Amino acid sequence: MADSHAVAGMLAALASRVNNLAVDATGDDSRTLTAQQIQLTNLSNQAIALDLDNNTAIYAEAVTALNQATSAADAATTDINNVQTAITDVGTAISVVTKLLVTLDA
Repeated sequence: MADSHAVAGMLAALASRVNNLAVDATGDDSRTLTAQQIQLTNLSNQAIALDLDNNTAIYAEAVTALNQATSAADAATTDINNVQTAITDVGTAISVVTKLLVTLDA
């Protein structure tokens, strides 16, 4: 299991990948990726400020979703035709991490 700060680092790393992908993409894909990059950066900042419990199921789910989104972003960087999968997986990761942070911040 990852440590309590792993999610923040994973979010920042994914935001960087998504930013690079947004530059390579065009049109709506580029705009969507740019919006996702901003969301990821904001979530990373929130995760840094919170004391995340890495022993919860939602934390594990967030790590899994972030790993999947990172793999999809890497695949899209190699072949831009995979950009829709990356957008979908990044969106899923954003949703799961948002759920994690909202649960802790409540």
